[in-house]
Amino acid sequence: MSNATWIDSLNRLVRNIIQQRSPLADSFFFNVTQLGGVTFTILLTIILSAILGYYHHYRQLGFLIVNVLFFAGFITQLVKRFVQNPRPLPQLIPESGFSFPSGHTMMAVLLYGTLIILAHINIKQQHIRNIIIGLLAILMVLIPISRIYINVHHPTDIFAGVTLGYSLLVLSTKIFHIGGTYDSK
Repeated sequence: MSNATWIDSLNRLVRNIIQQRSPLADSFFFNVTQLGGVTFTILLTIILSAILGYYHHYRQLGFLIVNVLFFAGFITQLVKRFVQNPRPLPQLIPESGFSFPSGHTMMAVLLYGTLIILAHINIKQQHIRNIIIGLLAILMVLIPISRIYINVHHPTDIFAGVTLGYSLLVLSTKIFHIGGTYDSK
């Protein structure tokens, strides 16, 4: 299926729209893509885990850990190894491994989606909650775009990452009874 001509046409079309190069855009998207990378997300997850543990929000802590480590980490690598789709060339920053689905995109959806849900639950001041949720939503959009811009993913890798990441986020809300009428601690 990855060799289908309509997929190749879709990938070319989206790349042509997003990859309008400039030094400012190069710098911006290089920095944005780091916010979905392993180093930043592990550091953020450790800090958030410590906070959630300190306040005894163990269900929320499990929700975060499963989404980041298991779903965004393990499941992404499992699918990549199964599909084995090569990355596009040339790249603005070197990336290795397979491209499908985009791990940064799945991380953006799962980590920042988790944080949106946790912000909705834990932040009582509506204007602060709305600002935080808005900023997290912007990251969920910009990180996937950055992966196409720096040419380390095909647009279809991004679409798959968003779809799989969102599906797993919805599944984990059901597993952990987060965001509904259940006790969210």
